[in-house]
Amino acid sequence: MTFDLRRRFADGVLETDTLTEDLEIGVYELFIIPANLSAGDVFSHEGYGFVTINGVEEKTYGGAIRTVVKAAIGNMSFIWDRNAGVLVDLLFFNEIFEAYMNVKMIGTNMWQAEFSLPIEPTLFYAIIILVVVMVVVVVFFAISRRKKRTGRRKKRVGRKKK
Repeated sequence: MTFDLRRRFADGVLETDTLTEDLEIGVYELFIIPANLSAGDVFSHEGYGFVTINGVEEKTYGGAIRTVVKAAIGNMSFIWDRNAGVLVDLLFFNEIFEAYMNVKMIGTNMWQAEFSLPIEPTLFYAIIILVVVMVVVVVFFAISRRKKRTGRRKKRVGRKKK
């Protein structure tokens, strides 16, 4: 899993880094929770006690729209992928750095990133239809002009005297 790590300091300075985690090697606390939790569900964590899921919604993480679950623990706001139970977003104030920190998943091999168009799908389809219509019109006029030219040549050939 690849994460974008951002630190915003009190003076407004923003630092960014990339963080990579390998689940086979091990991960930080609360990177993994039980899968398929819903709002109101509670799970127990050794370091944080009982944690209550306070929301479910759909958001884009790792290039795909995912159903996620949310919980707040102290000054930390966690978001996990509901199906996989892995952390996708974490926001908290780090007292050591005296900065707000955000750790957000930007890539993973646990699910496929979805292809997304750089424009609104409706506009994309309208452009495709317009291009197809233009091609059909051009082909129609090209064929009709060719038939007219061919017809003129036949008439000239037929007028030859013997």
